[in-house]
Amino acid sequence: MQEYTQEQINQAESRGIEISTDVKEQLFEYANLIGEKEKVRALVRNLADAVSQADSEGVEDLLDDARMDIQELPDPTIGKLELRDYGYMEEDMVPLRKEAALDYHRMGSKIYRLGSAGSKGEYASKEMIQAHDGLFGMESQMWERIKDNNLDYAEENLGAFQEPMSVIEQEEALKLYDAGADIYLITNFSSPMYVTERMEIERGPEHYQMSMTELERFRNLEWEMQKYPQIQSLKEANLLLGTRRTFGIYQIRDD
Repeated sequence: MQEYTQEQINQAESRGIEISTDVKEQLFEYANLIGEKEKVRALVRNLADAVSQADSEGVEDLLDDARMDIQELPDPTIGKLELRDYGYMEEDMVPLRKEAALDYHRMGSKIYRLGSAGSKGEYASKEMIQAHDGLFGMESQMWERIKDNNLDYAEENLGAFQEPMSVIEQEEALKLYDAGADIYLITNFSSPMYVTERMEIERGPEHYQMSMTELERFRNLEWEMQKYPQIQSLKEANLLLGTRRTFGIYQIRDD
């Protein structure tokens, strides 16, 4: 990408347009982090036009836009070019270094450990992130959703959810998830982000949230279980004693 960027600069300067050293440095930084030839070509062309017209304000506006593009990366210290140099060639991930990976993991995002041979493992726990010495990735689609702050989840789960939420720790989240509770990640999204599988909690952050009303219901169920020693689990109590319209299949025997 450095060579391609230099070629674009050379073409502009061959027309008698002198691009300053400072602007060139920012162009190379942009190219390294954004890593897209079309965007680099457009930026060089637009900057060359602004320079040729002695439009210093236009030059600064273009550079400001370029800096904004960089700041919109999930980790502004690394871009697609370094990810490719590392050995990961797929387009399904946006790259992260360890510090950013831990931050996004804490906020409920799924983080993947990337291998220098192009491999991608399962999404990682905090401990797995800390132990990995290479680069990390977040799914590109998830990053777009984060930027747009508009998660594309089923309306029946999230659309009308406005109840007050309670924060719970990971261990309790696992117990309640196994019992059939709806558990949500703690994020900065306008709508709660629904946990869809147990591993999201097992490998996720330390805290979660759920409806305050639902949490109180499950805690009441735990108290109710004391009256029925034959009920062995909170899941069973939720099925037999809970107020939800759920059904189970049982064998009835005559003793």
